[in-house]
Amino acid sequence: MTISPTDMPDPAQLDQQIEVQLGRRAPFTQVGDWVLMSCASDRAVTLYSRLSMHINIQRGDTEVWPGQDVLAEMAGLGKPESVTPYTDELVVIGAVSVETVRYANGLRARNRYEIHQTPPHGYVGPVSAAQYYELRRTRPDELAAWQAERRAWIAAGVKQMCTKRKEDAARRKANKSGILGSRPGGVRTPLQRGT
Repeated sequence: MTISPTDMPDPAQLDQQIEVQLGRRAPFTQVGDWVLMSCASDRAVTLYSRLSMHINIQRGDTEVWPGQDVLAEMAGLGKPESVTPYTDELVVIGAVSVETVRYANGLRARNRYEIHQTPPHGYVGPVSAAQYYELRRTRPDELAAWQAERRAWIAAGVKQMCTKRKEDAARRKANKSGILGSRPGGVRTPLQRGT
């Protein structure tokens, strides 16, 4: 069956006749392909998406302030401190920056997370599924070697961060001030502009 141009309705009439209704909508979080292919563990990628859920788009930045207890609960981890190794992975790959803000008494601390949606400068590796498949097709040995090196590099970075955290805690304990590396003034807190 062929339709001639005279059988087609006028486009102006179509616009008036068609009614478009938006279906169910929900908030959503996007995770960049580079994070998914960074060789970070699945738990770290899940944590990245949970952190990204907290971005306040109206505020215009990518700072988030969720507590570790909330992150542990959302990511299905048992204890708040079980979030730390996965956060460390995200820091190592350059997906997240973390600043620990200590209160004046030094007893309480809160993490401020900066979510990075693009890879860091100098990132080497696939940043899209197309690049991944191209490497897999043309240079599978290089891709496998990169993945193995990347996983070892992430593990070494996490171990180094853990060691530094222990040294800082020992130094704080020795100083008995409880304050290490806190910045005076200019530090935003969750109460000032949190999510």
